[in-house]
Order: sequence, then structure tokens, then C-alpha cells
Amino acid sequence: MATKKSASSSPSEEKFMRFERARIIGARALQIAMGAPVILNVERGFLDPVSLAEREFREGLIPITVIRPTHMTPRRKKPAITVTPKFLRKAA
Repeated sequence: MATKKSASSSPSEEKFMRFERARIIGARALQIAMGAPVILNVERGFLDPVSLAEREFREGLIPITVIRPTHMTPRRKKPAITVTPKFLRKAA
């Protein structure tokens, strides 16, 4: 079976899930808003951090790596700590 790929999507967009894409663009937009240098050439007056981060993502310029857990990686167990409030403790 052949799969269709849209001609408009870039290679950087195909390898990330939508949640990863949102996290990457959001993190980069926050960096830009806090004064980090913009990686691409920006026209004068184009100052929206989210749209700048989206453009950087589309062009594959954001230097962020996503590490996905493998199926063989064991999950962390929840800590076995039980905290009993003072009013429920038995007086000794």
C-alpha cells in the first residue's frame, strides 16, 4: 500500500508527533520572547515569537532533540511512601 505524503510538509514536521511539535515550538517561542537570538533572517516588524518559532521549525533550524522512551525501558515505580496526616495518627 502506498501512503500519501503532503507536498507542503517538510522533513522536520514528519518525524514529530503533534504534542512534540507543540512543545518544541512553545519552548523556542519562550526563548525568543526572553531575548534569545533568532536563527533565521527576519524582516523588519516581524516580531511575534510564536510565528518566528513556527518558521524556524518548518525550516528545520531549531536545535532541539526529542528522545522517546523505547518499549524495553522499564517504567519508574511510584514511591512506596505513605504519609498519614497528624489528626489520623494514633496517640502513643
